[in-house]
Amino acid sequence: MKNYKLLSIILFCVLLAIAANFLMLSPAINAIYQKNYYDPQWGRGECKSTVVLVEHTPITHQQKIELWNVSKHDLLKKWTPLTNNKCDDVLFVSNNTEQVIDSMGMKEWIGEEQICLEGKLGSGKCISRNERLFYVVRDKPLSNRDIKDTTNDETFYLHFVDN
Repeated sequence: MKNYKLLSIILFCVLLAIAANFLMLSPAINAIYQKNYYDPQWGRGECKSTVVLVEHTPITHQQKIELWNVSKHDLLKKWTPLTNNKCDDVLFVSNNTEQVIDSMGMKEWIGEEQICLEGKLGSGKCISRNERLFYVVRDKPLSNRDIKDTTNDETFYLHFVDN
């Protein structure tokens, strides 16, 4: 009986330490990928898609907002991701790769089921669309729940993805 109690206490402490470690780790950008493409639909012209891979995935909306606030200045300066208001976007995703479901998906930037970045993640590697965290756009909010942010006199909208 004593061994059972001791084992239970040790197991509880280990689980508590794992949970605390997970909650304490700050989200961080692991990599950034960008693609320019021409979108003739609606006369949008040259568009830019930027995908940001995130380690230690933020769970709450507040943590996602903090990740944007911490990273936006460097991201906007180095990558200039939002120059065309009508079609540019930035997508933040958890960096949890998986095997490609369909080999044709490796040719896609963002597919219906997976984000494969045209093979840039490595041979046979993609990220599930369920790993999407939030989008950042400039033109207008995507929903009435989007968060408005103003930086350097420019307005951005954070759109949280409900997977």
